[in-house]
Formats: sequence, structure tokens, C-alpha cells
Amino acid sequence: MIEENTNVELNPTGSNVEEFLGGRNVPPEVEESSSAKPFVSINKVILTPEILNTARELFPKEKKKKIDAGDMTFPKTAGGFLANDLVDTMRVDFADRLEEDPNYLTYEGLRNGTAGILDEIEIYSGLPSKSRMLSDDDIAKIFSNAEDAPLARGFLVSLLKHFLP
Repeated sequence: MIEENTNVELNPTGSNVEEFLGGRNVPPEVEESSSAKPFVSINKVILTPEILNTARELFPKEKKKKIDAGDMTFPKTAGGFLANDLVDTMRVDFADRLEEDPNYLTYEGLRNGTAGILDEIEIYSGLPSKSRMLSDDDIAKIFSNAEDAPLARGFLVSLLKHFLP
């Protein structure tokens, strides 16, 4: 049995607690920390008219080339093409995380809500994948300076005007 030293008074700051307890070691108080990942910082792509014009010119050519080659995964819409290109561009910024988790940032993962990056975006964190399935417009808004207006629709209208008389 350990005898406590009753002759020592605990001072108001508690700095003599070991002496007060008779020399026994007292474990330090440790603050509990959350193991939640901090939310990710995204450097958005600035979409300029030149970039949109280039995408508008490339979309039909790339679509035909991919479909002719049998690639049925190529985006079927101009908005999908742009969103897919934005994701490919952003993958460079997250290369270290992609080594750990290949589904961290993929177009398909963002569309079906399973991309790992969604766990690190505050409005999607903690939601089931079904509740965080993103549209092409959502992807464009997350990774670029696109506004809330449906970017794909504006892009498609512009594309059609280019090819129709």
C-alpha cells in the first residue's frame, strides 16, 4: 500500500501534484484529437473562352476517333467531355493520393459518388455514395471557375451553333 504524504498541500496551479501524491508518476493530460482528414484544397482550373473554343473543336474529333476505335467509355456529351478533361487535369495535383487510392479522383468515381476525394470535400463528406453522385455540371463547378449556370448546356449550344448554318 502506498502512503500519501499528507504534510504537502496541493498548490493552486497543481505544479506540485507528484509531491502531493507522494512521488507517484501522474500521467499527463492529453487532448484527444480527431482523426478526420482535413478538407482538401482545390486549385480550380480557370476556363477561358480560348479553352472552351479548343474543347469545342476537339470534342467531335475525339469522340469520332474513340468510337471508331471501339472505346465506348468516351463521354457522350460535350459537358461530359469537359468534365472528364477537368478531372484528368486535376489528377496531376493529386498524384500522391492516386498512388494510394486509384479511385481517389476519377471521372467515373465522381459520377457514381465513390471517388475518395469526396470524403475530403466538406459538403460530400460522410454522405453515402448514392447521395453524392455528381453531374458533369457539378464536376465543372468543383474543379473550375464555372458558374451555377448549366455549363454543359451552354457549351453544347455553342457547339451546335458552330456546326449549324
